Amino acid sequence: MNSSKTTATGHPPKEESRWQTTPWVGLLSLAALVVCAIIAAVVVGISHDDEVSSWSVAPAVLLAILSAASNIAFGSALATGIVVRFWRYAARGATPSQLHYIWDHGRGFGLFGALRAGSEARTVALMATLAYITQFASGPLLQRSTDQAIEVREAPQTLNLDLAAHIPDGWLGVMENGVSIGFRKGITEVQQNFRNTSMRTRDVPGYACAAGTCHGVVRGAGLSASCSTTTQLVQMNSTDNNGLPVFAINATMLVNGVPFAVPFVGDGTNNSYHPATDTASLRLFVLHASSVNESCVTTLTIDTCDFRAAVVEYPVTIRNSTITLQLDKLTQMNVVSTTSSPNDLPTAPNGTAAGLLSSLRTMIDGNYATNTTKLWKPQANVTVYGGDGSTLPDKFFLPESPSYADGSPTRKCALTWDSPTEYVLRELHTFVFRCALRLGAEQNETQTVDGRRAVVVAVYQTDPRYLGAAMAAMVVSLGLVAALMRGWWRLPRPVTLSPLETAGVLRGVDVLEEIAEDVPLKKVLKRLERVETGLEGSKNGSATVSRVNTGLPGPQGGGKVDVEVVAVSVKGEGTSSPR
Repeated sequence: MNSSKTTATGHPPKEESRWQTTPWVGLLSLAALVVCAIIAAVVVGISHDDEVSSWSVAPAVLLAILSAASNIAFGSALATGIVVRFWRYAARGATPSQLHYIWDHGRGFGLFGALRAGSEARTVALMATLAYITQFASGPLLQRSTDQAIEVREAPQTLNLDLAAHIPDGWLGVMENGVSIGFRKGITEVQQNFRNTSMRTRDVPGYACAAGTCHGVVRGAGLSASCSTTTQLVQMNSTDNNGLPVFAINATMLVNGVPFAVPFVGDGTNNSYHPATDTASLRLFVLHASSVNESCVTTLTIDTCDFRAAVVEYPVTIRNSTITLQLDKLTQMNVVSTTSSPNDLPTAPNGTAAGLLSSLRTMIDGNYATNTTKLWKPQANVTVYGGDGSTLPDKFFLPESPSYADGSPTRKCALTWDSPTEYVLRELHTFVFRCALRLGAEQNETQTVDGRRAVVVAVYQTDPRYLGAAMAAMVVSLGLVAALMRGWWRLPRPVTLSPLETAGVLRGVDVLEEIAEDVPLKKVLKRLERVETGLEGSKNGSATVSRVNTGLPGPQGGGKVDVEVVAVSVKGEGTSSPR
């Protein structure tokens, strides 16, 4: 048989250009996989710490869209890779069963047959299966890479607050025999302080803190406090010191740091005090039994605090129009300046407008002062406490102290208290703040609150572990699909797995019999007659269409049928030719 360089039509075979033989759909699908992976990583990355409200489309929705697009591109690229592998292995002489398993690429139970069908089919099946798995895993991993969390976000915030910087003499009371007699306003603030009535600012923009919590400092009338602590040891199981204070709170006025008696005895005009130069202050005395040892020796802790009228920076929190003081910071407030009023001196005549400290002393005496003493009862071998009827000692007494445990040697004398000093200090600071707040509202005295606004927001949080795993899975699936497409440039023309294209070489009963015997494809082609294949005149390989005598009768018993068969030759991998 003579070799021919012409097709069945008598014309030379037309060579395909590289542009025409390039599997653009597969390559563009690979590019789409890369783009989807990059966009997914960018979405997850830039959404980190972003507020949920700032995204009109949630990252999870975008990731779902990208996953769907990636799956479509993956399917297209994988299909191209299977086509390339099918025709490359067909040119090498793969058996029909191997080609079948390459076409099937391990789907379903076909994987088990592919593992036994030879290295080519096994390689394709394993690569495709692993690509499926990694591509599938990338979706859930991407979804897990971003989540929502609750955070408190802060930003600078400046508000206004009606707050007096100075409480004038007489606003709280009037002097009578060296003691302030309280007015209605002072009593009201004492009651509201006792009841912990809510403090409010104007419910208007610039004053109220809407949709969040504002906290900062504001200057206003207050107290400067200087405190010191001493201790004293006393024997509790003794009658010699019955009546000794074990829990006490009281206050006294000072002039130049020295206590003076109240009421002051003098003519009110001619005395040793000089209003122009003397400075009045208030001293708070707080005592409590803090501990006891096995010998019933108790430690008395004595706190002494001296107060002066001052301008201080209050730590405030504003939610909507409600104001609260940050109690844990009240005893560490910054003091801007201090003032002194001559009306707090003992020389103030009756009927004089009372200063802040004198009014504060009266408030302490009426609401917090107590003198609780101990009493040792030898007959009962026990120590008890009693006093002036104030309930404050009961609020700080420690009935569950280990000293009270059954069998403890200190059980008979275990009178101990928590320190009330912090509580009293906070109460005094809060009382003065309430007074300044009311006075500021009365006279429209406005201060600036320099602080920050805290808002509870939902934000996106990125988990780098899941993001890294998702990117790794996408890279693996991309690499596997690209590996399956490797060698597409060796194919001389665009190819598919269409039955119209693959069935041409398998027509005829004799061919089907060879397939049943699992004969290599090259041997099947050798049984066909007048097949023209080869690389003649083509540097890059070619595909020729030849007439093949199948030996089958024509229609209505006519002549035998010639079938056009496409024989593919791949560059560098040999050709199939008839014998």
